Amino acid sequence: MNLIEHLTIERRFNGPPQSANGGWAAGLLAQRVARDTGSNSVSVALRAPPPLGEVLHVCCDEQRQQFALYAGDTLLAQAQAVEFEQPIAKIPSLDEAQAAGDKALQERALRPSWPYSLCFGCGSLRHDGLRITPGPVGWDGVVAARWSPPLFVANAAGEVSVEAVWAALDCPAGIAWSYQLPEGLPMMTANIKARIERPPRAGESYVVMGWPLQREGRKLHAASALVSPLGEVLACSQQLWLVPKQAY
Repeated sequence: MNLIEHLTIERRFNGPPQSANGGWAAGLLAQRVARDTGSNSVSVALRAPPPLGEVLHVCCDEQRQQFALYAGDTLLAQAQAVEFEQPIAKIPSLDEAQAAGDKALQERALRPSWPYSLCFGCGSLRHDGLRITPGPVGWDGVVAARWSPPLFVANAAGEVSVEAVWAALDCPAGIAWSYQLPEGLPMMTANIKARIERPPRAGESYVVMGWPLQREGRKLHAASALVSPLGEVLACSQQLWLVPKQAY
């Protein structure tokens, strides 16, 4: 592996309090893969919690097909371009997503123990985050919220960044499983495959949705999507979440 660049994940882009949001960190690496391979579809395996505020190292092989993210000698993530197909669950309307997200936000306000309240992606207490708070819509385990991307995650043309799209796709899949499991059971993102058909735009409204796929012991398979009001799937993901061994 050859070192190609350095990056630092700012502390505000946290998932757990002391490490990065998995989708944001994976998206930073996916952005490099897409830039070098031309693929809009990338798989990222998360090997260790990405630290915040530290200089990290992006490496790749000679062919620029395999990419990795390191903190010193610690491997944090590996990535490569992939092809995958993900059937999309029944898509809620904007109003249905709005109602589900609003109800979830109200419920979390009454639950000070909610473990993700300060997450950049889904934290209900983070007014400087994406503030995507999905809740059940009433079918197939689907959770959803209405989301208008903020200007600070978009470029001058209003297009939302790759890492912000990945962060938006990350949390809803895990939250979908959180409604199927005992309250408070910890989970962590292990792998995300995501495809961006076209970037969303800041200030416009979208449906962000997640749903469970299959459980294999500690392994929780899930999917998520970012959808326009007309039903166009702008981005989708397949994910693997893990329940830690000590909690299983």
